[in-house]
Amino acid sequence: MRSFIGLSIIPLPYYTAVFYNVTLLIVLFAFIKLLAKGYVIYSPKKKEYASLILLVAVTLYMGLRPVSGKYFGDMIIYKYRIDQYAIGSEFIISRDILWQLFEKISSSIMTAQLFFILCAMLYVVPLYKAAKNWLGVNRYFLFLMFIASFSFWSYGTNGIRNGVANVKRVDENIIMKQWIQLIKSKK
Repeated sequence: MRSFIGLSIIPLPYYTAVFYNVTLLIVLFAFIKLLAKGYVIYSPKKKEYASLILLVAVTLYMGLRPVSGKYFGDMIIYKYRIDQYAIGSEFIISRDILWQLFEKISSSIMTAQLFFILCAMLYVVPLYKAAKNWLGVNRYFLFLMFIASFSFWSYGTNGIRNGVANVKRVDENIIMKQWIQLIKSKK
């Protein structure tokens, strides 16, 4: 149960439940705050800080989770492959060659735990960017909805590759929207 930063404070059987319960508390807190203030939060700085704190906290919580195949599905397989590539195993060509290449390159410059932090960043940061792009200073609420959504935690911890791929699609949609806006503004 060792983690990148020493012993894990939260026991593995409760790790996911803690995430869901803390997320629920944050959602309830935001709802009560909005209800009390007439659904308006006047300070853009507070919303920006809250968004950044949520981004960092979720990314670190997800990325620094203890390695476990029992509680986090594919994680043990990814750790095994990263460790094998790190000691010189041959590159395995499979149906998902880009992901295998990503694992191979990552294994040459980082540990498995840093790989999971990187994957968490590749999963969470594009959602934050999407929320920022779509709602600007009000991104906190959309980002919170992304995090509280049904599939967010499972994609980020059990289906890591699928989570990163799906969020990459969101990122591509943002870039495509920006290109379309740029082209329309030139006309």
